[in-house]
Amino acid sequence: MVVPDKYHQALQSLQRILILARFMGYEGCDPRKIADVLDAAEILPAYLASPCDKTSEFRDTVESLALRDPRFGYALAAFDEPFAVRTWREVEEGVHIQKTVIHVLVSAPQPGLSKVGLTRCLQEVLAIGLREAKEVTDSVLLGKAVAIPVRDRAMAERLAMAVGQVGATAVIEDLTSRIG
Repeated sequence: MVVPDKYHQALQSLQRILILARFMGYEGCDPRKIADVLDAAEILPAYLASPCDKTSEFRDTVESLALRDPRFGYALAAFDEPFAVRTWREVEEGVHIQKTVIHVLVSAPQPGLSKVGLTRCLQEVLAIGLREAKEVTDSVLLGKAVAIPVRDRAMAERLAMAVGQVGATAVIEDLTSRIG
């Protein structure tokens, strides 16, 4: 088991590992590297189901992935930093709100990635400044997976399409929860 206060974070981390592994497939990564990631990740569900505390082993496994490939730092961050979620108390007290959490994971510079094109598409689709767009572009060029928060699914799809047209890879991570 993973300690109860880390359980949801562990699930988030596992989800991000699987998303990034799929991402590696989209970018045409060597299948042996993808298999290596999946080999490391296959023990994580067993840690979650174990009757013994395996929190430290879970984190160590995710950290080992992040040390091999910096993009998996995104999965490690999901485990280390609590993700804002609604509590059952809020639901019981009648706090009925819609919370939208959608990210577009941008990474995997393909041969011929247009640095200027990526920066411009980020500016246009997200309406962000040049400096912020350049920071994202530079991170992508360094091989990092960058999670860009967007306000809705339509914007996520526009961004993913635009990013793909300039030579990067994008995957939409939709963690939307509707309670009401």
